[in-house]
Amino acid sequence: MPNCTIYCSSFDCRAQLEFILISPQKREFLSIAVWTVSETDSNAHPLKQLVIRKDILDFYEPAGANIIARQQLRPVYHRNGVAYAMTRDCILNKKNIMGDRTSFVIIDEPMVNIDTELDFKLAEFLLRSKGSTGAEST
Repeated sequence: MPNCTIYCSSFDCRAQLEFILISPQKREFLSIAVWTVSETDSNAHPLKQLVIRKDILDFYEPAGANIIARQQLRPVYHRNGVAYAMTRDCILNKKNIMGDRTSFVIIDEPMVNIDTELDFKLAEFLLRSKGSTGAEST
């Protein structure tokens, strides 16, 4: 099954591209790339991740040993794959999709990356439940 994303909201690509437009005052790019991101659930926070080293459980990031409660964690974000925008220079010269100045659009709506049949069923459920609330579907 090919990988795709179902995003359950009306997303306006123009809002994302506004971050990358040329500043009228300085005639320079405000950002050379823009990504859509979502806040990562605290259960998947990098400071809570573990590894097994020589048959012993250890923290992936040593600073994780100091985390006692999730309230100590700063929010972190992950790229959600809904949209990326970047300048030509970012791709051809920097050979990177992030660049030196990357802006973001936070998406805090339910979304599903479809990799399995279970993901597809979850996406169907979200779309059906959104339709039953009278919200706009895309």
